[in-house]
Amino acid sequence: MARDVKFAKSIIMKTSLTVFLILIFNCTHAQISNTGLLISFEDNMGSFYEDYIKIDTSTNNIWQIGTPNKSIINFNGAAISQQKGIVTDTFLPYPTNAYSSFIFTVPFQFMGNDDVNSIFKCQCDYTVLSFHSKYDTDTLTDGGTIEISYDGGQNWINAVHDPIYDEGNLIYDPNGFVQSLNAPGYSGISKDVSFLSNWIHHEKYWYWIFNPNIITPDSIMIKFLFASDSIQNNRGGWLLEDLFIAIGTLIGVEEIKVEEKVSVFPNPASSILSIKAREDFSFHIYIYDINAKLVLDKEIISGIDLYIQSLPDGIYNIVIETPTNRYAKKFVKHF
Repeated sequence: MARDVKFAKSIIMKTSLTVFLILIFNCTHAQISNTGLLISFEDNMGSFYEDYIKIDTSTNNIWQIGTPNKSIINFNGAAISQQKGIVTDTFLPYPTNAYSSFIFTVPFQFMGNDDVNSIFKCQCDYTVLSFHSKYDTDTLTDGGTIEISYDGGQNWINAVHDPIYDEGNLIYDPNGFVQSLNAPGYSGISKDVSFLSNWIHHEKYWYWIFNPNIITPDSIMIKFLFASDSIQNNRGGWLLEDLFIAIGTLIGVEEIKVEEKVSVFPNPASSILSIKAREDFSFHIYIYDINAKLVLDKEIISGIDLYIQSLPDGIYNIVIETPTNRYAKKFVKHF
């Protein structure tokens, strides 16, 4: 009971986010509602993050909670005035022969229910992980990766080669490679032209659709692993902030991909969002914020470049009506 109360208070006081998004699907009008847990590593709730984050305690550990003060690996351009994250040492370059990790365990409250999904044809629960990060490593040699365990840490799989719940991700390129880990991951210098000061936004989804051959796990363990070789290059390492996990219900899984008819790019976007039809026809667009408030309503022929500097930073849904169908796509206005 005490843990449940603590969890509830943490959601209310610090980390409660209710996101109500509108999506249009081929089978039905669809809605997503989700509640999330945000871990930002700040001190205003003491060591709140310790309920969910476990750092490797070996002598080789280099992960620290604190304020980094290194070239590239710093809080320049952060989403808000935060000063703490989890980083491979707050002041020193990462050492040679590093092999260090921390594990984020997703609370059971954020796991889906596939029993419900077996009853309702066009409904499923989903879980989403998102975070922001910067990295500065010796390209292709040193770097980080993400591993996932569905059995309490007995077996681990690379997050982009998930044979069980490979439901899409916006993390690292599955064809990328970190030699020190012998696995796909993050290596080199982080850079996203749509974000500021080298920050990158990352996401991974799990859709808990009923499958008689797969048992929905009781929890997910997510391991962030960093490694280096024997050559010192005095690079900054890896910084992460705002680990966010959310659960919601998606009604309508027979989505028609918007990319088949209309392109929306870049995503994330900072100042201009381009919307282009693959064929020459008119269509209507509606953009909703995370509270389902309509922020734009416009008739378009073939395409348009929307100037979105005035939109507050965050997640939006764009609904596109063509002469025969309606489509939906999420996009991020960068921080």
